[in-house]
Amino acid sequence: MPKAGLVVSAHPGDFVWRAGGAIALHAKRDFRVKIVCLAFGERGESQFAWKQPGMTLDKVKAGRKDEAERAAAALGAEIGSNSSTPAIIRCA
Repeated sequence: MPKAGLVVSAHPGDFVWRAGGAIALHAKRDFRVKIVCLAFGERGESQFAWKQPGMTLDKVKAGRKDEAERAAAALGAEIGSNSSTPAIIRCA
């Protein structure tokens, strides 16, 4: 059976700063690591983006999504969503 890991993160900054080492280690040990972000951090974590002239919510989200995908790839993992909204786990 293939080895897999799931990382649930409030936003991209959390998985990078708080779990990056563990993600990279498990990816190196042949785990398929999937990361689920509940939000892109487009409001609270993106204060510098909002200071740019003409910035919109869609532009900030797109930038944060791109950052998250590049960070996940650098760690050997993948992001759980390919859409413009974060991957959300719903509990029944």
